This record gives sequence, structure tokens and C-alpha cells, in this order.
Amino acid sequence: MASMESSVPEGDEGTGMNIDHVKLMLQAEHDQVQNRTFTNWMNTQLAKHQTPSTVNDLFTDLQNGHRLLDLLEVLSGQQLPRERGLRNPIQWRSNIETALKFLRKKSIKLVNINVPDIVEGRPTIILGLIWSIILHFHLEELAGSLEFSRPPSVESLCSLDSESSWSPPRRHSPSLHTKWKVSARKALLLWAQDKAKKVGIEIHNFNTSWRSGLAFLAIIRALQPGLVDMEKLRNRTNRENLEEAFRIAEQHFNIARLLEAQDVDVVNPDEKSIITYVSQFLQFSKQPATGEWESEEDLTRKAEEITEWLSQNEKELSEALVQAVGVRYEEKYQMFQRYDAAINDRKKSIMAVLSALKKASSPPGDRVRLKQTWTKLRATMKEWEVALDYSLPPPLDSVGAWVCTVESHLTEDSTEELDYEEAASRAHTNLQMFKALMEENKVHLGILQDFAAQAGAGGVAQTVPQQKMEELLRRLFCQCLSFCGFFCYSTFCPQNIQSTHFTVYPKDMIRSYFKCQDDYYYC
Repeated sequence: MASMESSVPEGDEGTGMNIDHVKLMLQAEHDQVQNRTFTNWMNTQLAKHQTPSTVNDLFTDLQNGHRLLDLLEVLSGQQLPRERGLRNPIQWRSNIETALKFLRKKSIKLVNINVPDIVEGRPTIILGLIWSIILHFHLEELAGSLEFSRPPSVESLCSLDSESSWSPPRRHSPSLHTKWKVSARKALLLWAQDKAKKVGIEIHNFNTSWRSGLAFLAIIRALQPGLVDMEKLRNRTNRENLEEAFRIAEQHFNIARLLEAQDVDVVNPDEKSIITYVSQFLQFSKQPATGEWESEEDLTRKAEEITEWLSQNEKELSEALVQAVGVRYEEKYQMFQRYDAAINDRKKSIMAVLSALKKASSPPGDRVRLKQTWTKLRATMKEWEVALDYSLPPPLDSVGAWVCTVESHLTEDSTEELDYEEAASRAHTNLQMFKALMEENKVHLGILQDFAAQAGAGGVAQTVPQQKMEELLRRLFCQCLSFCGFFCYSTFCPQNIQSTHFTVYPKDMIRSYFKCQDDYYYC
């Protein structure tokens, strides 16, 4: 495949190609790379199936639905019903419908993705479908592990230095999870930045920062220092560095080679393909140490123990939520904090066991039960968080309700494929909405600050823990950053951000944030 540099003609200013045509050509280049990357990724997953298979053509080999169902069985650990026929189109449609229904039950919104799209092998739709599957199944557990393993300096987009006088709450900011896909990307980028920075390599994004190959090699060196000598690599070509990185990763980490050097050594590498490949390094770093469990029986017992513990805590947490009605706010807040602390303490072992079960040869039932119980507990915790926001004493209850409403806007799905006019219309609508929300953000910040000022004078303000008020402040600040980030993305001009939108927040919070974020409007 010709690189993007060779396929996009250069010309003098004013005589160049129509910008829309250039965009179409660049998108075609990206689609080709995604096709190759996603095909390779899918084959690494299908090799784990009880009846291994391969995909040669992503757009035609999914037509009968069998490979798609195989993929979902590997990723979910569940066995899905299917029609066994290979020649009957009616059976093909039934299999694909089973797969799409399964994805919808997993809360994956499949906008504009229908059975005929898969049967007809429509490239854009199929690439969008596989990308949604990668995001939901491949990155979910990885980002979950980063919730507890990231160091404070990169713990979230709103993390603060330990010297800051503004102390964030112990719990992680909900803004990290305002949109699963985006938060996974943010978490992966922050993890890569942290690893690469240790050997003096800066990473700013998931495209141009990887072209030289040094970012891949920096991560390899951070994971196993003896494998790479960074000084010897700086004078080599991009292609040489990329080939070296892919070879080492495959040989020493057993990381499948999803990319080719010519796919990355271009002006604007495909972001989705690089994310898919880099996530394998994070997955490797999270693998439990060899010998952590003496046998699969030992692993099974550990899984059963954790599942029972999670089930018991979910039951207690649900009962406590009912009992907390009418209880003083401070008491129910502390009640939830005790459960939250206990669950966070065990999160690392939970994710480690889930990861080990995924690789084990034992039946998938243990993993499915553990994952379902873990998901149910997290849902109950979310109910608690919402209840704590809505039950704040007035006028702080309006702030809590508003924050929840805005977070629901930010979590709305945006993965559907839109044509140019639809995308432009959606962007304009969001721009107007976020402008209005930005002003409302300042109003609710004022309510919070006035309420906090009354705490020293006694009264109702003393019934809300300082930790909760700091959490609300942090969430408002992160929402402000989200709005400004949208403006920057829409206008490609970070200078358009109104400084007054930030100056209403504590100076140490702003200073700490921008100190640890070199490229905040991209993230």
C-alpha cells in the first residue's frame, strides 16, 4: 500500500486539490490500515476459540455470522446460539442478528449498523462495528485496572500535585469515566506518556507521536529495560525503529504484530490502529506474575472466593441504600465511603483474577460469574453515588442534580458513522449546548462556593463533609475542561478558550492541572 505521503499530491497554495477530496483520500488510507489492523487483531482472538479459525477478508468473511459469533464467544466467555448452515442467507442473517442483539444487551449502541450492512460487507460499517467491539471488550478491563494503578501524577486529567493546597477527594473523579471509550483512550495515553517519559520520550497523541518508532521502543524499555538501548536508536530511520519495536514486542512479549512499519511511518498515522496495538502493551504489563497461582484449581478457588465476596457486598450495599433513606447526609456519606474503600482495596486482585481466567484453559463459567457479579456491584455503587448527589441539602442539591445531568450528556454515545452534513449539524448543536452549559457551570460553582463559605458559621453547611464538597468542585472543574476541550476541537484554536471560565476556579487547581497536562485539549 502506498503511504499517505505518496498518495496525496503536493501543490502550490491555491492550486492544490479540493480539501474535501484530500480528506476522502486520507480517510481511504486510514480505512485500509484499519482493515489490516482489525483483521490481524481479530485473528489473534479467533485463535483462542475452541474451534480456531481465521479471517482473510474482513468484509466478506463475516457475512455468514459465524466468525463474528466466534469472536464474541472468545471475548465474553459465553456460548452463543447459532444457525449452522453456511450457504443459506436466511441463516446468515439469523446469526448476525444474534450477534447484534448480544452487543446491544452489552449496552453497545449500534447506530446505523444493521444486518444487511454486514451481509453486504459494507466496509465503513464493518470497521465501525469491529472498533466498537475492541473498545468495549478489549479495553474495558485494561482501563479498569488503571483506575487503581495509575500514580497520582497521571491519575486523572484533573489530578493535583501533592503540594497543592487544594486536596482532591480520595475517590477517583467521575470525569475519568464520563464516556467509556474516551476515558479508555485517555487512560491509555496517560499510561503511555508515563512509561515513555521515564526514558526521555514525549508522547502527545495516538498518531504523529508514534511515527519515529521511538515511542514504542520507550515503552518496551520501560517494561523490560534490558531489551532496548535508546541511545543506539536515535540515529536510525523511522522504518528501522518501527521494525525493531514490532520484532521485540512479538518475540519477547508475545504481542501480535498488528501493524506494518509503512502504516505508521506516514504524515498522519491512523489513531484507531495505533490504539489497538498499544493496548496490547498495557495488557502485557497487567499480566499477573508467573506462579502467582500454583494451578488452575487454585485460580478457580480464588475466583469463587472473590465472587462470593463481591456478591455479599453488593447485597449489603443494596440494603444499605434502602436503609439510608431519611438518615443524616453525613452518616450515609460515610457509610458509602466505608464500602467504597473496602472495594477499592480489592480491585487489583479482582482485575488480576479476571485477566488470569481469560487466559486459562478452564471453562469460562468462573470468569463470566465473576465479571457479572463485579458489574452488578459497580452498578449498585453508581446508584449510591447518584443518590448522594440528589440528596444533598438545599441549595447544594441543585448542584448535585445539575452535575449528574451534565455527566449524562457527556456519556451519550457518539460512535455512529455520520456523513459530513450530519456531523457538522451535530457539532453545531453540541457547540451551542456546551456554551450554555459553560455559563451554567459558573452559576453552580458560585452556589457551591457560597455554601462552603457558610461551613465555618455552622448550620446546614456543616452536615456535608468537606470531602464531598471538594469532589463536587473537582467534577465542575473537569466539566469546564470538557466544554473548553470541545471548543478547541471544534475550532482547532485553543486560544479561543475564555480565560474567565478558568479563573473562577482555585488557582492552585488550575496550575496543578496544566502543569501535568501538556496537551489537555487533545485528551
